[in-house]
Amino acid sequence: VRFNNSLGEDDTVAAFDAAMETLRGARGWILDLRDTPGGGNTDVAEPVMGRFIDEEGAYQLIRPMDTPEWQKTVSPRGDWTAQGPLAVLVGHWTGSMGEGMAVGLDGLRRGEVFGSRMAGLAGGVESFTLDASGLAFRIPTYALAHIDGTPREAWRPTHQVLADNGAGPDRAMQAAADWINSHED
Repeated sequence: VRFNNSLGEDDTVAAFDAAMETLRGARGWILDLRDTPGGGNTDVAEPVMGRFIDEEGAYQLIRPMDTPEWQKTVSPRGDWTAQGPLAVLVGHWTGSMGEGMAVGLDGLRRGEVFGSRMAGLAGGVESFTLDASGLAFRIPTYALAHIDGTPREAWRPTHQVLADNGAGPDRAMQAAADWINSHED
């Protein structure tokens, strides 16, 4: 399943669920997050991740600048959850919430991540509006980390696969498919 920079779109969850129904019973899964430079939000990411887990779990650490660190959790979702091996593809154009999903699925021990270094965005931003002028702005207010404590921007895929920049075979996709095929029953 490829997201094509849609992790912030309102209709992504419904489209994802429809795609999942057509793939019901698949023996392995590949989530391609390599084209998600615009990031997204947890309202899309968590429902997607929830289709791949059987129980609630912590998927990332939130490190606000002014309050104690806490764990972000995700719950199973849907009338069935995907079983079988899950490969997650990432690369330089995996940004923000795409990074969070990859790091989160790794932290949940639900997916193996294949690819190269991601965008390396360190945390999250919040929106504010100045009362006097109405001027709106966004600033970073918290850092994010893998559940093991590794800062998100320092985390690397378990299976390092050098990107080919579209000029040859899709090495990350092939490595993921080979890994899934190695799990045949």
